[in-house]
Amino acid sequence: MVSVQAHGNPVVVLIDRRDLTRVALLRSFSEALPGITVIAVAAIDDLVGHTTDHLRAALLHIDGPRSSPAFLKSEIAAARDKLRGAPVVTLSECGDEGSLNAAIEGGASAYLTTSMPLDLAAATLRLVMLGGTSFPPRNGGDRNTPVRPYRARAHSGKTNGGGGQLTRREEEVLKYVGEGAQNKTIAFILNMSENTVKVHLHRILQKFRLNNRTEAALLANSYFASGDTLSARGMMAQDTDTLPG
Repeated sequence: MVSVQAHGNPVVVLIDRRDLTRVALLRSFSEALPGITVIAVAAIDDLVGHTTDHLRAALLHIDGPRSSPAFLKSEIAAARDKLRGAPVVTLSECGDEGSLNAAIEGGASAYLTTSMPLDLAAATLRLVMLGGTSFPPRNGGDRNTPVRPYRARAHSGKTNGGGGQLTRREEEVLKYVGEGAQNKTIAFILNMSENTVKVHLHRILQKFRLNNRTEAALLANSYFASGDTLSARGMMAQDTDTLPG
């Protein structure tokens, strides 16, 4: 049984039956999620009931010998029930279409794979804690078909999102949004008006068909991780924006 002193911090519980991966994942996510208490258990029943008072999300490692789609769906549903409806995020090593479908149909809020960058996985957990959801696109294939990676989806959005690539100024704004900076702070750092920041952010949301700032912050992690930004390619072309500074 595990009892946790959260000290007022939100809690994320990692559920993994395997000792080695459980310890490794605990260390990784504890470093990647400052300000959040991360705990790890082999099974949900190892949690003391009152520890769920500050629980904001559960990360469920779903790979195993019994991981059929039907079993996964029931496992996710059982986890949500025992954790008082806290959002469940699944983690898969295979990243196959069958486990993705099971996660979606089982009521999970997000689907992670062990091949994705740690910072993107951490950003996804933060998004879920704020009430969001995140899934890679489905391939429409069979159970053994690997799902398309998150980074590929974000990369393609740069040219297919409804307005072309981001300008250098929009990239700068997106970078600070991803770091959690507020508009007033971004305006001060970039020497522009707060209204100009809002316009740049609005354009970013339009280009990537995003709904809110939280989704933009999640996008920032994969956008800059892909390395295909104006700065990374050394493009010094002048911004096309005509907004006042």
